[in-house]
Amino acid sequence: MIEEKCRSGLRLDYLYFTDIHCARKQKIDKTLLNVNYEVKQKIDGNEALVSIITDVKAQNDGITLSLTAIGKFTFVETENVQEESIKNDILKYSTVTIIMPYIRSQVSILTTQPDLTPILLQPVDVTLLMAQQAENM
Repeated sequence: MIEEKCRSGLRLDYLYFTDIHCARKQKIDKTLLNVNYEVKQKIDGNEALVSIITDVKAQNDGITLSLTAIGKFTFVETENVQEESIKNDILKYSTVTIIMPYIRSQVSILTTQPDLTPILLQPVDVTLLMAQQAENM
């Protein structure tokens, strides 16, 4: 069956936000945003625990936003992925890719307020993000 062969071996066990903080001034004009992500991962065998800290700050200090997302993933062995290096890449990159839309959604929800244009974060190139973080360590 085709569906079974295409099924991912990666399972999201849970995802939650541990810290959410949003502060704003009374009136905010449209402004440029600085967005920073900090990814922390603990990969142990077939499990990965991923923490992504997101900080958003307007250049004019009109709004600051910070949130932390935690996700736990399990990799179930499949016949398509048998090499350890492929499994590790899936746990390293795909886990972050799965969490990012939830972060983008949460930021939009938090900033959908009167007198404030909702913030819509752009999609993130996870491979580039992880490479930049590796350089900074």
